[in-house]
Amino acid sequence: MILLMIHMFQKYIESRKKWLGFNDVWLILLGTPPVGFIMSYMFYEEFNSMHEVAISRMDCFWIGMLYTLIYWIVFTEWAIFMHKKYPSFTENVKRIVLTGVGIIVLYFILDHLVVRAFRSYFTGLPFSETAMKDIEPTIGVLLISFLCISIYENIYYNKRLQDTIVEKEKLAQANLRSELEGLKNQINPHFFFNSLNTLTDIVSDDPKLAVKYIQNLSKLFRYILESGNKELVTLQDELNAIQSFSFILLERFKGNLNIVIDIEEVCQHCYLPPMGLQMLIENCIKHNVISSSNPLTIAIVSENDEYITVANNYQPKGVKEFSIGLGLDNIKKRYQYFTDKPVICVQDDSQFMVKLPLLKLQTAVAV
Repeated sequence: MILLMIHMFQKYIESRKKWLGFNDVWLILLGTPPVGFIMSYMFYEEFNSMHEVAISRMDCFWIGMLYTLIYWIVFTEWAIFMHKKYPSFTENVKRIVLTGVGIIVLYFILDHLVVRAFRSYFTGLPFSETAMKDIEPTIGVLLISFLCISIYENIYYNKRLQDTIVEKEKLAQANLRSELEGLKNQINPHFFFNSLNTLTDIVSDDPKLAVKYIQNLSKLFRYILESGNKELVTLQDELNAIQSFSFILLERFKGNLNIVIDIEEVCQHCYLPPMGLQMLIENCIKHNVISSSNPLTIAIVSENDEYITVANNYQPKGVKEFSIGLGLDNIKKRYQYFTDKPVICVQDDSQFMVKLPLLKLQTAVAV
């Protein structure tokens, strides 16, 4: 039982650290005595006016410590709730205003329900006679509370700012790796071998088809070069490249591969990271059996203007191929910078599916 309580307390402290930006246990332990002393000083005269026998300074100090701890925990829990509800930098003003209003409301609720109960206990007066007569203690408590919460907000803001800088640095590194990977794809011997081998077969049998094949290959390489330094591209541009990429793959695998594209018009001007769809198609080709007895079907379908889905019938190879691509993990990390929407992967015995969020430009910039 004790171990369970210790574990629950540790989880609670970890949760506070996550949403406050630091571990405030030591701040509470070190800050409660001096703040409690200030509280006892403010409430000393008020308490003695409620009691027939004067309360000592020490007793008032312990009462002030108790008040401080109650206010501190409740007000910081309210701040945590606001951090969870409005985590974005664009919501800073709204969060701070609501935090301040909430503290005022919570103070009067605590004063009426909890603190007055303690006053009744310590003074021996009926609950109805324990209301504060002067406004000065209330103003003092609120000023101290706002000062403490402003310290918390400043630490939280700096922590979020630091995390954002780190995330941007990670994105820059990911973009650099993506650019390098794009260069690798241009000189990938397997890609060239397969493409040239297919082209060799086509040239002698169908010269017109060979010209079309070369044109699509050229379009694909041009897109890789042009999108290499971009963070986002329109779905329309990505699909144009996928059409060329699909043409090359269909010629390579003939009737053993089928690629179906069904995209709503409303999605054409949404955004996504460049070469995301190409990487997913490459994953399908790389990790699944493709033969006349086991043809592979890849479906690229939009879901309103929220997601684009890449799905294939699941027929994994017996031996996994070594992959130098950035893969799903890279796609997920790149998306994390632009949106809170996750990249969704679903797999069962018959199908493997990946859902990529479609981004609106204003949403992507705001995150």
